[in-house]
Parts: sequence; C-alpha cells; structure tokens
Amino acid sequence: NEIWDPNSIKEAFWLFDREATRIYDKTPTNGVKDSDGAITPLQYFQQCLLNASPLRVLVDGHNFLFTLRPLLASNNFTDGVPNKTGRTFLVGLFGQLCQSHPLIDIDVWFDGPEEDSWTVSRSLRVWFSGGTGKNRADQKILEGLAALEHQKSKAMGIS
Repeated sequence: NEIWDPNSIKEAFWLFDREATRIYDKTPTNGVKDSDGAITPLQYFQQCLLNASPLRVLVDGHNFLFTLRPLLASNNFTDGVPNKTGRTFLVGLFGQLCQSHPLIDIDVWFDGPEEDSWTVSRSLRVWFSGGTGKNRADQKILEGLAALEHQKSKAMGIS
C-alpha cells in the first residue's frame, strides 16, 4: 500500500485534469466547442462533489495508470506496462473515492484478452474489454457514455 501526501494528491488531480483536457481538445466536435466560460473536467468533477450531485465516471484504467506513473512505485508496472499490482492499487483508490462520495459510480475499464467484469461495491465495477487490438477499453467507454447520454445521466469518461 502506498500513502500519498496532500501535494501528491494535488499533483494527481492536476495530471488527471491535464490529460482529460488534452483528450477533450483532440476530440472532433464538428466545429462546435464549448464557450470560453466552459469548465474543465476536473472542475466539473469537483462541482459534482461539492454539490453532492450523482456522477458516473468511466475510466480507462491502463491509461490512467500511465498518467499517474510519475507518482507511483515502480512495482505497479512490468516492462513499462501496468500490471496486476497497479490495477489493484488503482481499483483500491477508486474504492476509497466511492466510499467517501456515495453518489459517485465508477466503471474502471482495462484492455484484456478475455471479456470479464466484477462488482467491487455498489458503486464500483471493474471491466476487461476482451478481444485484441488497440483502444478496446476506449471503445467500451465511448459506448457506455453514449448510453448514459441517452439516459440524460451526468457522466464523464477518462481515457
């Protein structure tokens, strides 16, 4: 188990925000972007926490681990790739978040050759995409976001 000091936690949130914003900026929008008053993904996440609003978060676990790599112990990676130790650590962090904020539901997706899933708690689920090739977890996240948008649920994807 790793214990993070407050500065490491702030840096993790900053990395999260930077990566989410980078992905947003790269996303095609048919020429329509948010206005200058738009909030960042981290601000949206913080607003949901502060206002006790329900929020569904879909996360690409491996990409998230790569983003946090500068803050993690080396035993979370094997040959530069997140391993079971890293996945378990990340799921544990999200478990703590769900426990602290019961209105947050999190689905953590990992690329894996076999499709699999399990429920960690009422608000935390772990999924393996199955199949071969790149961006399988990303595709599952996009499908999930599309379904949630149709239901008019507040959701955010982190790839």
